[in-house]
Amino acid sequence: METDSQIFLEFQEGKIDLFYKKMYPQLLSYAIRQLGSDFSFWAEDCVQDSFYKAYEHRVEFANPFLFKSYLFSCIHNEIISIQRHNEAVGHYMESKTNEESEEFVNSIIEQETLDILYDAIKALPENLQTLFKLSY
Repeated sequence: METDSQIFLEFQEGKIDLFYKKMYPQLLSYAIRQLGSDFSFWAEDCVQDSFYKAYEHRVEFANPFLFKSYLFSCIHNEIISIQRHNEAVGHYMESKTNEESEEFVNSIIEQETLDILYDAIKALPENLQTLFKLSY
């Protein structure tokens, strides 16, 4: 049976087969749980990013505990970034929706006002209509 120490030693040597076989499912499961059902599709990206970062620094880890801790920390930080980004997008979309709603209401009011004005102009006698159209 492969231990965390074996996985760690092979990972430091650049061998990733055992890592993917034993640790990847654990990390993926952690990411899915932390992201929740709405954003679980980001889980693999989080794990892949953490793997890449750990692989770049693989010779710097002193022991399996630090290695594992680093992986989980990277995933956690990626999840926070995703959540912050999605929250910012949500706030932006909400503000855009509110602005568009106001613009829509204002355009309706403007159109109704113009309709009333045109109806009032049509109700004027012919010579006053001509005078009004010439002045505007």
